[in-house]
Amino acid sequence: MNYKDLSFQRYLAVSLVVFFLTNNLRAQGFFEQIAVKNNSVNYFPSQLGDNGWVLRSQDHISQVGKFNFDNRSELIIQGGSGLGIIALDANNEFATVVQTANSSTIPASSRLGWTVSATDKILGVGYFYPNYKHDILVQNNSGLGIISLDNNSNFLTTSNISSNRTFEGGWRYNRNDKILGIGDFNNDNRSDFIIKSYTHIGIKSVDDQGLFKVITSGVDNSYLGNSFWRLKYSDQILGVGDFDGNKRSDFIIKSNTNLSILSLDEDENFTRVAIGSRGEYLGDSYWRYKATDEILGVGNFDGDNRSDFIIKSATNISVISVNDSGDFTRVAIGAVGEYLGDSFWRYKTTDEILEIGDFDGDNRSDFIIQSDTHIAIIGVNDAGNFFSSVILTKNTAFSSSGISFPASNHYKGVGNFNVDDRSDFIIKDNYHLRIFNFKEDINRYFNVDDCDDCTRIQNEEISIVMNEMLGINGGDSTGNYISNAAAKKPVLWGRNWYPVRGTREILCGTFESYGVTKGVFDNVRGASEYDWNININPNPSFERLIDEVRPYRDGSDEWKLCRGEPCMEAEVTPPTALNDFHYFMTERDSTLFQQNQQICVYGPWVREEVHGNRPEIHPSELLWWENANGSKVMVMVKDASDRFDEAKNFADKPPRFKPWAAGPMIKQFKIAFSIELGTETEQFTLDVGRKHYANTYKNASIYKDILAGRRYGLEKNGEIPILVIESLKADKYLGVTFDSVCYNASTNRLQGYILVKAQIGTRAATFMNDAELGAFLEIKLNSETITIRR
Repeated sequence: MNYKDLSFQRYLAVSLVVFFLTNNLRAQGFFEQIAVKNNSVNYFPSQLGDNGWVLRSQDHISQVGKFNFDNRSELIIQGGSGLGIIALDANNEFATVVQTANSSTIPASSRLGWTVSATDKILGVGYFYPNYKHDILVQNNSGLGIISLDNNSNFLTTSNISSNRTFEGGWRYNRNDKILGIGDFNNDNRSDFIIKSYTHIGIKSVDDQGLFKVITSGVDNSYLGNSFWRLKYSDQILGVGDFDGNKRSDFIIKSNTNLSILSLDEDENFTRVAIGSRGEYLGDSYWRYKATDEILGVGNFDGDNRSDFIIKSATNISVISVNDSGDFTRVAIGAVGEYLGDSFWRYKTTDEILEIGDFDGDNRSDFIIQSDTHIAIIGVNDAGNFFSSVILTKNTAFSSSGISFPASNHYKGVGNFNVDDRSDFIIKDNYHLRIFNFKEDINRYFNVDDCDDCTRIQNEEISIVMNEMLGINGGDSTGNYISNAAAKKPVLWGRNWYPVRGTREILCGTFESYGVTKGVFDNVRGASEYDWNININPNPSFERLIDEVRPYRDGSDEWKLCRGEPCMEAEVTPPTALNDFHYFMTERDSTLFQQNQQICVYGPWVREEVHGNRPEIHPSELLWWENANGSKVMVMVKDASDRFDEAKNFADKPPRFKPWAAGPMIKQFKIAFSIELGTETEQFTLDVGRKHYANTYKNASIYKDILAGRRYGLEKNGEIPILVIESLKADKYLGVTFDSVCYNASTNRLQGYILVKAQIGTRAATFMNDAELGAFLEIKLNSETITIRR
């Protein structure tokens, strides 16, 4: 079989098999159990530390806070034993910080103490006093109180008001009043809380003497301060955060017709941060708001130190923020029935968001989401796309301890219990209390034990790629057909570049010479157009690209000759930003290439009539070669000559004709591998160099790697024959998967391709030789043999 018989582009068009392998993934990371305690059973009490809390199945975790100065989060626990605070010690064992029995009274320094009851409702925690420790806001049928820890870690009642008593400032407290959020609304470094009755809404705080006081309030059916929001009893408070980044807490409020974020101004009056109306788009977010939309949580998902919120409709889910102009804006969006951005999570309206926290330690919020069958951690990347840190199947092992995830688990809070700068989460079921965190798996492996045996065709294909094409096959995932329409601009008589067979083709051979042709016109920015003219002597399998054009030779002396024999020209006009590209310099008409160095190009196979119908690959959209040190370079170029990017540049166009160099341009490289099992691991490293209008991250369909992250390999029979590493910079510009992986039993080799996709360019040129609108991406490839110890 030779290259002509093989016809790689036909193979690419109809036989592409891409391995995503989501069912066999080991994941970018896993959930690691950092602490566990069994519930008490019959006569065998399970105690949390010496003389500590006796854990029972009916106990529940109410809230998480930081009640000491050790930077560790603690858990508030309630149950038949009373009220307690538990934590992890230095060995990550559960321990009891303090506990008190039901019906006991927590002492107070200057007022009545709080009497603990199993029906107490823990409303939240906050810094109500300036001592940098969390306090507990608690409510029962008798009143409202704040419980703190003294310097000896004993409970202390620091504030207490009975029902039907009046706050300082005029609010008459009723046991039916609802506490709807906690935050620092007036920027005094103390926590306040939102309280709502049948007729009023207010923001309250506590003074140094422990007296509740009113900061501001509003009356039903009247406007709240300067906010232009008319309060109604049916309005809902849906979340608290700093949405405008001014260090003051704001809150989301929703009515039957509007959604708004309100705050307090310097004079402690209500004011508006942002607003949206039912049936209209929320600011610049492209989200058409409906009254049935749900707010699912608040966090800082894009890392800009402003709060964002998750919103869900019947058809979509989105993260929305507020910009500097006070308009809603979109951070990320996903649709029902589709993958969320760059994750492998196919979203359904029945999916449930369980917890929000910074689980992967990147200083951005993530959320834990579960479906009927799976659980995942989802975040937002720099490109504004959702991505998954880990996706795992329920009822299968999902931690380093082999713990599985049954449907009976209940998520009970998020905190940093082991001081590792990542959020941990609590799971409580009928048998255990557990704390888990996310641990990154540096290398993620995909099991291919069940991959198909290689066919004869596959063996011959990979042999040609590795022996005659520098181990790389460049092309289009949608096929190589371009039609027989000839490109004509700027030739006055109508046609010039005639497709030989109406296809793009690969040319591999030895480099002979390089020259630069300066364009006739300067582009609109005053820069000159320069063409790369690379003369290549084809390898034997590619000589047909010349032979089939010989009948058109008209005696012209403009055919390129290499050592006296016709050879081929690879031509392309790069953007002027690449004039100083170190391999092919246009400014000095120089190159780093040496004669006989191997090079491959891919692009339209044409004969150029104005130059004697000489054969060319023009424009050369993909180029790749091997350097003297064994490293390889793969280059994508979107031609900037304004000759091939618009339909009007072509004659005799068929229906649905697509110009050759239209933007954006999507291309791919298939990097071949064939490694004998039982030997060491072949490690491929991908990086990017020069780039101009490279924008893969804007196209979720190609930006998606085999899994979010930058390191992944194939596992076969317990071995890791292939490992791929993307640099941090490359991850934004490359989509990497595996393709056509198979096992060659006769040679005991795992074979296949690393499939690298990218997108460059944005639009067509607007003027002849507007060369700035070309595009370029340089991809660097290194490979080495390593040993992986598992």
